[in-house]
Amino acid sequence: MRCGIDALASEADDALALVHDAARPFLPAEALARVLAAAAETGAAALAVPVADTLRRGEGGAFSDTVPRDGLFRMQTPQAFRLGVLREAHARFGHVAGTDEVELVQRLGRAVAVVPGSPLNLKLTTPEDWAFAERLWPVWRAGER
Repeated sequence: MRCGIDALASEADDALALVHDAARPFLPAEALARVLAAAAETGAAALAVPVADTLRRGEGGAFSDTVPRDGLFRMQTPQAFRLGVLREAHARFGHVAGTDEVELVQRLGRAVAVVPGSPLNLKLTTPEDWAFAERLWPVWRAGER
């Protein structure tokens, strides 16, 4: 990520930057437009989908606690930031392990706007994900999103 930020050295701090992982090839255009609009307004925004499934912890091969899902989200990319915010977050916390840029920006004490994501914005990381994507691709390509 640092190389990407360095490559934008000539860009103004108020320019918008998107952080998107290549593992999400089915990004709907309207989701991209929503996250860009929210970042333009607030300085930091990310796509997310509310958790709908029941969540439970598992220990020793058995279930333990149920985790309340109220207010929980599955994060997606792209995440959008004013470049100055992203630069500061990486300068101050880029050396600290984090799961995404939202976490680094939050460490600055900045709010990150929640933007409704899309279930179609799948993350492809397992062989099962790829098999599902192969079935989804003809529908996606036909514009039935």
